[in-house]
Amino acid sequence: YVVFHFYGNDCQPKKHGNYKTFEGRLHEVAEIMEAYPFVQGAIVNEVGMLNCPAGAICIPNSGDYPADKQPDHGCPSTKELPNGLATFIEEVLDIAMSVKTKDGRYVLKGFSWFNENEAGGTYNLKLQNADGTLNELGKAYIAACTKWAGGTQPPQPPQPSKHQSSLTWLGVCLALVVVVAIAVLLHRSPQFRQIWARGQGQRQQQAELSAPVNAGS
Repeated sequence: YVVFHFYGNDCQPKKHGNYKTFEGRLHEVAEIMEAYPFVQGAIVNEVGMLNCPAGAICIPNSGDYPADKQPDHGCPSTKELPNGLATFIEEVLDIAMSVKTKDGRYVLKGFSWFNENEAGGTYNLKLQNADGTLNELGKAYIAACTKWAGGTQPPQPPQPSKHQSSLTWLGVCLALVVVVAIAVLLHRSPQFRQIWARGQGQRQQQAELSAPVNAGS
């Protein structure tokens, strides 16, 4: 697997080109999978939103939507993210479901949200409330992951129709009839009877020769 992290910036993933970056990385992994078939796909083991305008190393609360100005220290509802971070998760996984190799293999095989509160320069990315219950972001995360998992299953092979099944059983029955007919014809053949009798005699002789000899006789 190819493993990497992915973060958006300042609650504006479109403005900062974060979505394009993510899609580009997945396509790069697809190329690796095509060149080296033993590579199974991508695992994105840390996903979240950084509380700064650009780059992985930046000053928290320096962007257009500083976390310390938001009620829950998360992303507010904006034109880019109508449902805040929930929209971000949905968009990222929708992108993931659209990227496949040329032979139809999905690239994304693992996805883990960075479930922390303002750790490492992020927003509040917690999926639970203080009492441990799921918050709205957590519910959106489960829904998006369920959609992703269901949408990337390999297609099931077509099941034979009832008509095809009937033809299959008819073919089996016809084959058995042919085998039985051949056996009957052979049994009635004088040559077959002679061969059979000769074989029986040889087997009987072998049995007599291999029988244990009684030492007292």
